[in-house]
Amino acid sequence: MIEAFALMFAKPRPVGEQGSFRGYLFRIGRNLAGRHRKKHRLRLLSLDELTFEPKGEVLAETPLYGKERKRQLYQAMEKLKEDYREALYLVYFEDMSYRQAASVMGKSESQITKLVYRGKQSLKTILEKEGFDYADK
Repeated sequence: MIEAFALMFAKPRPVGEQGSFRGYLFRIGRNLAGRHRKKHRLRLLSLDELTFEPKGEVLAETPLYGKERKRQLYQAMEKLKEDYREALYLVYFEDMSYRQAASVMGKSESQITKLVYRGKQSLKTILEKEGFDYADK
């Protein structure tokens, strides 16, 4: 957007009665986007052009499995009690210590320890009910 304004001020074009300033600005932005897309177009390779062999442990499904596992985790966390969910989120997703999480939640450090432990147990129960399989087996 900034590039569109800069281009407009660098090379002023009169906006006549037929067009509006908004339309003119949109047209500049659309043209800049088209130029950017052409300049940064990705070239597709065929499998015959590959000069290396992909590693055996890196499978195409691996990222998909990871996304699916995260989706299951987030859905299960929504089913937890509010205190459990908040304690787990602060400790594991925000990388806070138990002391920091306690100050945020207005609880003692031992209460946070118990909330995290019970939250993990509840989360495990919920995930097992939904048929979640562990990759570390």
